[in-house]
Amino acid sequence: MIKITLKESEKIEKIHLEFCKKIFDKNIGNFIKACDTETSWRPFLDFIVEGKNFERLIIGKQVELVKIIEEIKDCKLSFFDKNKKTDICENILKLFHFKSFYYGEKKKKKEKNKNNGDEESWGAYQYVKMLGIKTCPYCNLNYLTMIPRKGKGGGLTPDLDHFFPKSKHPYLALSLYNLIPSCSNCNSRLKRSEDAAELLNPFEGGFGEDFQFRTNLDDVESIYGAAYKIKQLNGEKDKFLIKINDIHELEKNGNESKKSFVKKVNNNKKIFKLEQQYEFHKDYVREILHKEMIYSKTRIEDLQDNFPDLFTENEVRRSLFSTYFEEKELHKRPLSKLTKDILNEFKIVK
Repeated sequence: MIKITLKESEKIEKIHLEFCKKIFDKNIGNFIKACDTETSWRPFLDFIVEGKNFERLIIGKQVELVKIIEEIKDCKLSFFDKNKKTDICENILKLFHFKSFYYGEKKKKKEKNKNNGDEESWGAYQYVKMLGIKTCPYCNLNYLTMIPRKGKGGGLTPDLDHFFPKSKHPYLALSLYNLIPSCSNCNSRLKRSEDAAELLNPFEGGFGEDFQFRTNLDDVESIYGAAYKIKQLNGEKDKFLIKINDIHELEKNGNESKKSFVKKVNNNKKIFKLEQQYEFHKDYVREILHKEMIYSKTRIEDLQDNFPDLFTENEVRRSLFSTYFEEKELHKRPLSKLTKDILNEFKIVK
């Protein structure tokens, strides 16, 4: 999983807070009217409007959102019974109306020409665009393709996963750090409404250097011999594994914080079926190792000698393997985490 680095965080938070305040103010009257037949919702609304709770709710980071979830539980609101959906929960979803954000606020005609003709002044499209993330942070397998809507034509905006599901926490439907740009496979088919308490949030961190992709090609060679390994690389054998390993054995040797991190990583691996998904990319791993055989150190040195001002050794290899090596840049290309880790496993890139 890839960490999301929020660029221009203060600017995004300010815009999002103002936008969500408009939605809330627009919908609060209908919410009160719809819920007026009973009074159980009043402690919830009192909590939302008290002090800076609305701001905490909309732009608070995960730690703050966890606190809010617990504080709302303390209100002892019966309509948040996890075993049933109530009318008030449905009304809360209308109060924090996610579709108003996802499809965006339309610009006035004069504003459209200031930003390449984009239709929305703020919404999911503009949010993901400002984040600058290019691939799904959960799997790093799929691009987050974006095409702005113009006129009556359609467009493309990535899915936004509610890290804490809005079906269970409807009041977090617009919370900025609860909205994870993701591919439809991860959002709709795999994670769905899974409880996020024990998952790793991409805004909080990624797998990093602690958990890396590894193969068992060396093990296979020791059992079957070098000839078997060559056959595997030629695609004649397909029995090697791709696993995500705890490189520093944090589960065994880490402190409580590290062990909590390991637990969340393992849950992400399970929910998003990461190892199963990457099993379909053995041919890609073979291609990496083929390239390393073909482009030997001597051939790379020849390129450097011929173009001394153009390439360092790692720049040659980055072009060769079409990937990025810096953690903060892994989001730019699918399979970049896998590529980086395999190159590291076989000491291809220093």
